Amino acid sequence: DFGKIEMYFSKPPGALQIERLDTVTSEYVIERPENGDTLIFWTNIWKSGSTGEWLITHLETGTQDTMSVRFTDKDTTKFRLDWGTKPPFSPTDSICFSAKTPIVQFDPSKIHLILDTLHTPFSIDYSGVRSLALSTRLEYGQTLKWIVDSGAVTDMFGRVNDSFAQGFKVLNDNELSIFHMSVRSDSTFPKVIEIFNNDEAILYRNTFTDDINISLYDIHPQELKARVIYDVNENGRWDTGNYFENRQPEKVIYLTKTVELRANWEIEEVWNIR
Repeated sequence: DFGKIEMYFSKPPGALQIERLDTVTSEYVIERPENGDTLIFWTNIWKSGSTGEWLITHLETGTQDTMSVRFTDKDTTKFRLDWGTKPPFSPTDSICFSAKTPIVQFDPSKIHLILDTLHTPFSIDYSGVRSLALSTRLEYGQTLKWIVDSGAVTDMFGRVNDSFAQGFKVLNDNELSIFHMSVRSDSTFPKVIEIFNNDEAILYRNTFTDDINISLYDIHPQELKARVIYDVNENGRWDTGNYFENRQPEKVIYLTKTVELRANWEIEEVWNIR
């Protein structure tokens, strides 16, 4: 994607200050993927064949470095929005529209949710750099339609979306699943529990010490897995080790089986760990 620069670090970089050196008029957006040692850096001004330069300052240590990138031609692809979450939906799903480039502005008055012929209330807000989350009360079995007017959403390159309409259905309760998990431990060490699917999408994450009870309602039939991170620094995520500080990666243990959820099933799982 044009304007996109991937920055790789040996460990999660923390807070950075980034200053463009070759021009004073450009803007940038930083995206932090789930993988904490990578940053995606978006810039909106460049000339084909030229080189952009930035001064990068690590705020915690004051360490500085420079980054140079040689630019190629801009992509002429139109700006478009896609479903971030694919229908049909569960009443508990987060409904998202996503783009390939950062979204900098949206006009809620140009986005409509229609039930039968009536406008249905909803709220909209950013859900990361490149997506918008739409929230409304969904009922089992409903059929609705999103209508997005032309120019409702603007990306960082000044491009706007074309108008589009998309109908979608909400699943019935007998098409969905319920999953309960109880995690028991004789240790009070700080831990993080993550429940995820075969696509590595995390459905649930929380911190706990000795025990935790989890209930996930109205989730799509799928295969679920689970892992527990022994959260040494209590920052709520897994951290790599550091050779120079003689620090090992945080310990992770996995549930030894995959839990299969089918439509209209309610599954209970007890996991005893140390």
